Amino acid sequence: MWQALLQFGFINHPDGHHYAIQLLESNFTTASLGMEEIRQSGYINQWSQILLPVLLGLGFTVIPQSCLDAFPTPDRIRSADLRVPIKETVYLITKKHRPLPARYPMIRELLAAQWPQRVWLRCGKLGQSFADAQPPSLRLPPP
Repeated sequence: MWQALLQFGFINHPDGHHYAIQLLESNFTTASLGMEEIRQSGYINQWSQILLPVLLGLGFTVIPQSCLDAFPTPDRIRSADLRVPIKETVYLITKKHRPLPARYPMIRELLAAQWPQRVWLRCGKLGQSFADAQPPSLRLPPP
């Protein structure tokens, strides 16, 4: 699969290298893993449009599952099965000694509803966090 990825080229986006490095280091440990070795075949700055060049077969990308779920035709995008799924922590940060506006309890409820199996993981000076929120995954062009 590594050689196929090198041939496709990478559709980059604002978080592209961050997600790609996480995924590649965990799943392609025998390959040489510098992003400079992967040809960039495009750059998209809009989350809603990142998968369009992938759909057209112009390259692959690494995005959160939520980005694929929001895409109008997710069934036309092929996802790779990963040996090691990648998970990130999502933080809800608050300032110490500063009360939140009245609308924030609703935001907390919406976040808890989005990730019901994720419990507030940690409370500290910076706030609270959800564990393992929507992992990025590899998106390949259709066969």
